[in-house]
Amino acid sequence: MSDIFAGGDGDSNTSDKTIGAGGDLSRSDAATGEPAEVFHDAKKLTIPVSPARLAWGQYDHRRNRDSGEGDIHASYSADTIASAGKIRKAFRWQAHLMVTVGLSRVGGIEQAEAYRLIPVKAFSGATMSYAEKIGTAESAEAARNDPNGFYHGMTVKQGGEMFVLSGPPVVFVAEGPERPDGAASAEGEQLSLF
Repeated sequence: MSDIFAGGDGDSNTSDKTIGAGGDLSRSDAATGEPAEVFHDAKKLTIPVSPARLAWGQYDHRRNRDSGEGDIHASYSADTIASAGKIRKAFRWQAHLMVTVGLSRVGGIEQAEAYRLIPVKAFSGATMSYAEKIGTAESAEAARNDPNGFYHGMTVKQGGEMFVLSGPPVVFVAEGPERPDGAASAEGEQLSLF
């Protein structure tokens, strides 16, 4: 699998991108010649990750919490963003803090849509709360049609710190077959050195 695959979505100004699990966005890709700015120029970035990171987990009644839930899945915060402007624990992808706003299963494959968390002081665009973003019919329609995604520019709180959600959204997709017990596949993969 190449690190970066580009595919059009019918929009001549933007394109979908897929980054391999070990993809590095800080360099250009020799196979495609695409610059490191691929993260910023993409309409939708799709990244394959270990299925364990997207696992739902099971509720443990004795401990009164989920057990075996993946970090990307556990970060789901669309409900708390809408109700309180807060997020659950963020997860890391490469050097970015991320928060999940959507979970789905397409063709039996788990997927999660997430946005980057940027400290308010470091965000250069306009910011607003969820309530402000959907406060009027016009602003709600503008949010739904924002090329950077609905949550782009939305302020949220984690712990005592304020962040801004920055799009475009990233879609994390479970890669490879998953064993029912969540353990790694018994089949090894030979890695090349060059």
